[in-house]
Amino acid sequence: MAQKPRRLALRLPGIILLLGAGLESFLGSRRWGRQRGFARAAAPDTVIQAELQHVLPVGPACPLRSPTMVRGNFETEMANVMIVAANKAGDFAALAQQVATGIRPDPRQQRKVGKDLKLQGERLKKLLDNMEASADFQVLEAYFVMELQAQKMGAPSARTVEKMTSWQGAGILAEADGMMVPPPPQGVDPVALSRSSPGPSMVSQPRAPRVLPFTEESFQGVPGTEMLEAEYTKLVEEHRELVSFGEKYAEFDQAGKEFYLDRMLDITSES
Repeated sequence: MAQKPRRLALRLPGIILLLGAGLESFLGSRRWGRQRGFARAAAPDTVIQAELQHVLPVGPACPLRSPTMVRGNFETEMANVMIVAANKAGDFAALAQQVATGIRPDPRQQRKVGKDLKLQGERLKKLLDNMEASADFQVLEAYFVMELQAQKMGAPSARTVEKMTSWQGAGILAEADGMMVPPPPQGVDPVALSRSSPGPSMVSQPRAPRVLPFTEESFQGVPGTEMLEAEYTKLVEEHRELVSFGEKYAEFDQAGKEFYLDRMLDITSES
């Protein structure tokens, strides 16, 4: 009976953190100062705090992806991991319901659910580690935007979800073998997490398709657009080069990082 409160504490929050924040969250990542390769640049607070009425081609809405972002397929992989973890929550909830009603769950089912949760926790940890350790600006940006988005909504971060999922899996496996459930990871409060399960609004959707606004065909046969086409083509190419240049962002010195972030901010004024 002494273990029962700890068993009941193993509640999996139904969390799906998809990348999809606006420019406000993107610029907010600059507030991290020098942490993990993000440098503070000369961005006015009025710009950071402004509520935008339209989408700008930076952050998660950027239509251009770095080669590292494309190869790693980070956003799709993150969505897949979170969706699978959410689907496994049903199996865990069934076990928790049995325990709550005094029914001893089948140890075979416990081991299956425990292994699945532990596997998803390990998969999520590997993905987050790769994102946080990346030298690429877009990958780092996606990682910090995701963390800041969760913070802004008062939801558990992806790191917290990772630790919680792994702990739940280990706890179920321990119970199946008649052993004590390990204590929660440091900094993780299962009771608080069980109260913070987000509603449908937690599933953040992109505010606009990640595509360029014009194609070459857009200017064909339209008189008087030659100068506009030239300026637009130049802007896109400069943006493309800047995105590719950002693959080595974490290796820049402080001045280089500040210059790069200011160039990204310039794109918002040129758009």
